Amino acid sequence: MLGYRDYQQKLLHALEHPLAEVRMRAIIALGLRGERSAAEALVDCALREPKDVVEGLEVVRSLDAILAGTSDLAPLKRLAETHPAHAVQVAATRALCGLG
Repeated sequence: MLGYRDYQQKLLHALEHPLAEVRMRAIIALGLRGERSAAEALVDCALREPKDVVEGLEVVRSLDAILAGTSDLAPLKRLAETHPAHAVQVAATRALCGLG
């Protein structure tokens, strides 16, 4: 079908939407879907909007769900080390402790 994008691609695209509400819905949906391929895009989203702490915390929650049962903790480590908001850094560090 011409112009068709699967649901995950639409969600990933929504992470770059200018409205925070649209991004937040995509973050939550990606976390619920648990698709590992979305992890880096979620981190990028959180780092693009560093002042939106609530969004950053939801990214951490989604990553926690996505990365459970895997050995790849790099996305959470990246947030813990580079996100400018202290609350997001702490949440990512706590998630790492729970997963590691």
